[in-house]
Amino acid sequence: MAEREGYIYRRPSVSEEEVRALVAGTTRGWAATSTRLWIIQRDTAWQPGAEGRALVDGQELRWRRTGDGRYDLLCLSLSADPPPGFKPLRDDHGWHVESTNGYDPGGSIDNDTPLAATAFLAPSGAVQFVALIPHEGQKG
Repeated sequence: MAEREGYIYRRPSVSEEEVRALVAGTTRGWAATSTRLWIIQRDTAWQPGAEGRALVDGQELRWRRTGDGRYDLLCLSLSADPPPGFKPLRDDHGWHVESTNGYDPGGSIDNDTPLAATAFLAPSGAVQFVALIPHEGQKG
């Protein structure tokens, strides 16, 4: 497996309206939980729920509602340029990433066909996140 660098960005205290605006460019699903992706429904009544994730511009955006009703966002990316308003999750900024084929998040949205994904690794080599963004040469 090829290794390279990935990036994780965070943006705390985001309103529901801002989450909706950020996922407007979604290319693949969102979820009520982080374990199952659903087909996108372009519905203005859609609410982000307690947590979920969406693929936007080749990056995976994850959200979780906080106690004050706002949202904490993570962006998993292969780009060194953070989205507007996001800051690196760690001071050292870069994460090792590996491609992983055959990832199925509890029944993927593509007729249960496993999806190409990217694993974000801790310095110990343990997988910390699996983002449903294709890595070099993968089909998404």
